[in-house]
Amino acid sequence: MAVLAGSRMSFDEASDHLRALCGIVVSDQTIRRACDAVGQKAKAYLEEDAAAVEPVARAVGQCECTMDGAKVNTIEGWREIRGVVMAKREAGEARGVRHWKKRKLPDPSARVVWAGIADHQAVGQQVKGLAGRLGWGRGRGVSVLGDGIGWIWGQCREHLPEHEGCLDLWHVMEHLHAAGRVLQGPGDEARRWAERQRAGLFRYGARTYLLKHLLPQVKAARRDDAAGESAQALRSLLMYLWKHRGRLGYRDRLRRGLPIGSGQIEGICKNTLNRRLRKNNPRWRPERANHMAALCCLHTSNQWDRFWSQAA
Repeated sequence: MAVLAGSRMSFDEASDHLRALCGIVVSDQTIRRACDAVGQKAKAYLEEDAAAVEPVARAVGQCECTMDGAKVNTIEGWREIRGVVMAKREAGEARGVRHWKKRKLPDPSARVVWAGIADHQAVGQQVKGLAGRLGWGRGRGVSVLGDGIGWIWGQCREHLPEHEGCLDLWHVMEHLHAAGRVLQGPGDEARRWAERQRAGLFRYGARTYLLKHLLPQVKAARRDDAAGESAQALRSLLMYLWKHRGRLGYRDRLRRGLPIGSGQIEGICKNTLNRRLRKNNPRWRPERANHMAALCCLHTSNQWDRFWSQAA
């Protein structure tokens, strides 16, 4: 009970709630020590125990891998805590490019989540280890979804070389809207411009849209001496999308009922890791932050009871 409360709220709040709801008197420091000890075991469970990946291995659906990071304040300063989700999800409704917002995407059938303060090579080793325990091999048939940050795709190329990559659509839209504001100014015209580019990308596919639709806009802007800022914004957009051109197959993924966004890991970073690790603005020891992150991962993996039954 102490660890459950301490992994959901700050240690002092956990102490107050246990006293008020259960009549149990236990200090915040005792709860902290209990969470740290059990969190260390939870970290080993997620990284080594076959039981941690069994629900995903047995589940049906398309294999997914998503990665992202969040910031945590430590005694060594702000550090990046990076997360990995391995999941399976059944295909959703097939949709064309005009009706993509109306489709229904099922929740994951099962997932296992890992997070920790680690550099990208260490995260890659976790990806490799989880994929090996799941029997995903070189990643054939695995969808990797993420934003444009380089370390995600570098580690996937190394450890899941046959994966199918998908650049998170909402990050693409952020870049489209940023360019639209430079070209059209803030307001409805910028939003309409961004939406036209999104529709063109969906309709024509990455290569045709970039070479026959966006590139001519860049050349036209360059011809106008007064449009240097516009030309730079379009050129930056073109370079960003061209770098990820193999990960922009949204039309095909919509037809197959597959996700086109990395919201699963972003939600975990924002709503689970950030909410707990930034509660009351603490400064964590890095190893204790990792242990608390492991407890949070048990919750988001729906493996809290499974872990405790193993411990028992």
